[in-house]
Amino acid sequence: MNKKTIIPIILVVLLVATYLLTQVFSEKTQEIAIQTENGVIELDVEVADTLEKRTKGLMFRENLEGGMLFIMKEPQQLSFWMKNTHIPLDIFFIDENNIITQIEQMQPCTESPCPMYSSKKPVLYALETNVNFAEEYNIKPGDSVKFS
Repeated sequence: MNKKTIIPIILVVLLVATYLLTQVFSEKTQEIAIQTENGVIELDVEVADTLEKRTKGLMFRENLEGGMLFIMKEPQQLSFWMKNTHIPLDIFFIDENNIITQIEQMQPCTESPCPMYSSKKPVLYALETNVNFAEEYNIKPGDSVKFS
């Protein structure tokens, strides 16, 4: 092969590799709607629906756009900690009926041991947002969540 045929082949291979890598490493997102007594709050969230994504969560991140939704395979009591998480967060525990059962504020942890933030009841979802999101939008336990 000469130089004129090798360069286009290399470019095609690089384009295909780039596309495949973006598909593998791109974050899955979803729109959710939280129904409150004051109306509906829509929010785009990253989805953590695999063990790897749930384990990493928001560690080492400096900011959060929207939120992160943790999806479990079945209802269970969940516990979260803030080790290596730099952003203060609100966490919403959501049951299998899509009802918010509990809201907690979580602060970054810089020293071990880090406190645990646990659901009081088995839940199917946990939603993390920037701190004070619940207060800003008057979201309370008993409000419902719709998933797109």
